[in-house]
This record gives sequence, C-alpha cells and structure tokens, in this order.
Amino acid sequence: MAEMVINGPATPHARDDEARQFRRVVAATYIVFLVGAVVARAVTGRWRHTRDGRPRGSIFAEARMTAHTILPFAFMR
Repeated sequence: MAEMVINGPATPHARDDEARQFRRVVAATYIVFLVGAVVARAVTGRWRHTRDGRPRGSIFAEARMTAHTILPFAFMR
C-alpha cells in the first residue's frame, strides 16, 4: 500500500496559517530582540558608529532584522 508524504502545507489556507504564526512569533519576540540590541549597544558604548567608524542603523531596524534572521529557524521542518 502506498502512502502520500506531504513536505509542506498542502493548501493555501495552511500557508496562511503558518504566515500568521510567524508574524505572531515575530511580534512576541521583537521586544526581546529590541532589549538585546539596547543592552548590546549600552555594553559596547557604540550607540552611533560601529567599530570601524560606519554609522549604525536604527536600533528598531536592528531588532527587526535580528528577528527575521533568527526566527525562521524555529519554523524549519
């Protein structure tokens, strides 16, 4: 007897559910990444520029970028 194996969401509705879950997790953890970015900048004392003199981006953009970089690993199968 053959079995069908589905590797990902089979329906558009299931993909929408995963997208909603991802957005919820990003919203829930964004504050953690924001606090982490503030602490990292406070500890290093580099609020405006990086070590090599380049200007830093927004602390909010840094937290968002970190969330969007790290959180997809939570949704890997």
